[in-house]
Amino acid sequence: MSAEAHTALGCTAFCFEWDWAGAERAFMKALELEPRYAYGCLWYAWCLTASSRFEEAVGMIRHAIELEPLSLGINGVAGYILSYCGRYDEAVDQCLKTLDLQPGWDTAIDGLALAYYRKGMLSESLAIYERHKLGIIGTQAMRLGTTLAAMGKTEAARRIIAEEEARRAAGSAPGTTGYNVAGILAILGERDQALTWLERDFEDRRFLICLMNIDPRFASLRQEPRFRAMVARMGLPAADP
Repeated sequence: MSAEAHTALGCTAFCFEWDWAGAERAFMKALELEPRYAYGCLWYAWCLTASSRFEEAVGMIRHAIELEPLSLGINGVAGYILSYCGRYDEAVDQCLKTLDLQPGWDTAIDGLALAYYRKGMLSESLAIYERHKLGIIGTQAMRLGTTLAAMGKTEAARRIIAEEEARRAAGSAPGTTGYNVAGILAILGERDQALTWLERDFEDRRFLICLMNIDPRFASLRQEPRFRAMVARMGLPAADP
């Protein structure tokens, strides 16, 4: 099989099967076959991130950028990975570098707003969404809702949740996940509802669910038995409270 095929196997193993050892074997085989396959490095970096192996993840995504320094896809996603690894200043720098490559690149703009949020720079995060007209629907809207909730703009945050629920009821929200809805609810202190949304994605084996253990929005949920049960079933290490 090709490096691309082994990378696809690795993605399936960690995103949907939660087979961390199998995923690592697949990614390592991909890079053995094609050491300069940057997208293999990128997906391996996501796997390492979800596994809380942050130093290795940062090294792997940096290597991907070295291999494909002009790739907007890799540079843009690197901002998210750095944020999830707790490297918020580096995430900001990475997103700004990507925007130098391609002004207006949505992934980098959204990643920059996320990094500012994680740094506690809530006004700056909100300003990015407003300036670039992001956060209208889908994942970006949910992340905007998280920023609004953290700023105490409860009504605005709840309105985003209500709009998402209406789209789902109408069948017009394909591809969206409950993960970021749960993020808003967790910030609002509505633990039971947040856990219910997470459990829906858990049962559907949505990609983002494997990141919940390292997402600071869910820090208040980490000692909840329902949360810990999901983490255990995914085979992830228990996060710090």
